[in-house]
Amino acid sequence: AIMGRNVFAYEALLTAMDRAASHNQFAKAAVDVALHDLVGRLLDIPVAVLYGGRIRESIPVLWALAAATFEADVEDARRQLEQRYHRFFKIKIGKGDPNAEAQRAIKTAEAIRNISNEATFSVDLNQAWDEPTAATLLPRFQDAGFSLIEQPVPHWNVAAMSRLAARLDVPILSDESLWDFHDVFDAAARRSTDVYAVKIAKGGGIRRAYKGAAVAEAAGLPLYGGMALESSLGTAAGLQLFSALAQLPWG
Repeated sequence: AIMGRNVFAYEALLTAMDRAASHNQFAKAAVDVALHDLVGRLLDIPVAVLYGGRIRESIPVLWALAAATFEADVEDARRQLEQRYHRFFKIKIGKGDPNAEAQRAIKTAEAIRNISNEATFSVDLNQAWDEPTAATLLPRFQDAGFSLIEQPVPHWNVAAMSRLAARLDVPILSDESLWDFHDVFDAAARRSTDVYAVKIAKGGGIRRAYKGAAVAEAAGLPLYGGMALESSLGTAAGLQLFSALAQLPWG
């Protein structure tokens, strides 16, 4: 669909890919990142310049805690804090009994705060709970001082995300519910997310991720620069975009 075409017309190239194949966001993202890299090399400029230029020199990086045991998570966090690599930790849960997992996540956060009072926390439930369970247990994270709650219910239950966001003071982040900038518009209208996670791979590439960020910013949603366990190439692409976004309060 794009062979032999002008590399500088990458909006037209992305449109051609969409016409040739629907969805397939990760594959399209790989092509998009390669196109941006080529354009940057041909012009001898960083990719960030294509989106207004770098406005920040550093970005705080969240560290995910997903070990099988409480002790392993706490020890992992201790290493990150002692080496001054990370202060913001995401505790991932969702595979076991909801009550037990909520209790363990809160216990983990309390133990890490005893190591450093600079540590802050989010919890990622990976779509694991139904709405009644989430409505019952999520206030515990709010009371425990968690700063962000990610995707507590299945991606398709946008209405539940809206209701949960309305009930809680702690921000709710929709991840799996949002894929492209159209989803961002819908989420903002339905108030189903308080924060937008900008993800290049999931969004279909740098260009489309930037569009999603612009929609979120227009709707008053703060931005969070997210990754999808990419290689160093994907991380480098993400940093180029994240460094150029006007606001990125969640790092």
